[in-house]
Amino acid sequence: MPEVNEPADDKLLEDYLHRKSALSLGYRKVYVEAPPPELDRAVKARAKRALRWLLPAAISLAIAIAVLIGINTGIHKWLDAMVDAERNLKKLRDEQAAEKRKKELEGPVVVAIDANSRDHASTPTQPRTRETWLAEIEVLRKAGRHEEADAELRKLQAAFPKQN
Repeated sequence: MPEVNEPADDKLLEDYLHRKSALSLGYRKVYVEAPPPELDRAVKARAKRALRWLLPAAISLAIAIAVLIGINTGIHKWLDAMVDAERNLKKLRDEQAAEKRKKELEGPVVVAIDANSRDHASTPTQPRTRETWLAEIEVLRKAGRHEEADAELRKLQAAFPKQN
């Protein structure tokens, strides 16, 4: 049959667990839970030396971050300027090309027919009739290509001068 502990044994166990026993009190007197003074002084000295470099390190870090932000902002502004310049150049070139096309379309139309220059070996091309030409001009106008339609109309009038 198992033995039941006596209350005195329980008291000894409880004192030991709560560090109130004679053994725990004796150990506490012998062993001090503090670092040796030499080690404590060495750690404090290193901490002071580290703090001495904290302010210059913080200043240099702030300067580096400011320079990086400045460079990044400058690069973005430069890239935006380059993109804007490229857009403006493209717009200028498009305007110049449109102006050139407009001048070409406003110019006189010359139709020269040389019967001797036709190559008889090649397949003859069908001449345009007035009706097909007018239909093509109407298609150009519906497509919004009015300048080309006007140029074709001038060619039609030059090809068929009596029927205007």
